[in-house]
Amino acid sequence: MKGVVAAGSALTKEAGLEALRRGGNAVDAAIASTIMAGVAEPLLSGMGGAGVATVRFNGETHFVDFFANMPGLDCPDAEPAPMDEVSIDFGPTTQTFLVGNGAVAVPGMAAGIHALHERFGSLPLDVLVKPAVQAAHSGVPVTAGFERVCALLWPILERSDSVRQMFSRDGKPLTEGDVYRCEALGGTLEEFGQVGLSLFTEGRVAQAMLQH
Repeated sequence: MKGVVAAGSALTKEAGLEALRRGGNAVDAAIASTIMAGVAEPLLSGMGGAGVATVRFNGETHFVDFFANMPGLDCPDAEPAPMDEVSIDFGPTTQTFLVGNGAVAVPGMAAGIHALHERFGSLPLDVLVKPAVQAAHSGVPVTAGFERVCALLWPILERSDSVRQMFSRDGKPLTEGDVYRCEALGGTLEEFGQVGLSLFTEGRVAQAMLQH
């Protein structure tokens, strides 16, 4: 199928194009590139995030809402979990973010990908996740954009030992030319391709998120 893929990294773009080369449709390409973005652009996208999609399919327009649910929405009388303020200097302006357990929303990405694939996809999900799985295991080059986002968000990333180690080398934020690798993410994506949404709603990942 002929098509165009716009993306924030070369790997993200290539994953979408590969889906088209395999005979997939535009939704397959969007799914493959979105999953890859969580590996190649992990500070801007990922399976722990959320989104929306507008799909023109067989002459009809569909809107798929998989945005995150507001934390604590189902228990408005409960005391909110603790949050801290972190200010990020973007240069022209400084923005304050709330971080911590109270800021954690219910992720919708897996449900959104599942809905898009079930309704509009044509290639098997395990085929669509394969490029991202391989990239997570082999590692992706840190681009200039990756470096900039990592540096901007470092005051948030360094709050967690495991996250700090994932996005640093010798204790400093990753820079262009470094390699970002997350084999655990590769395993999760591979399992998602085989198991589907249940991995995030009742399976191993769901239990891990609840425990954390």
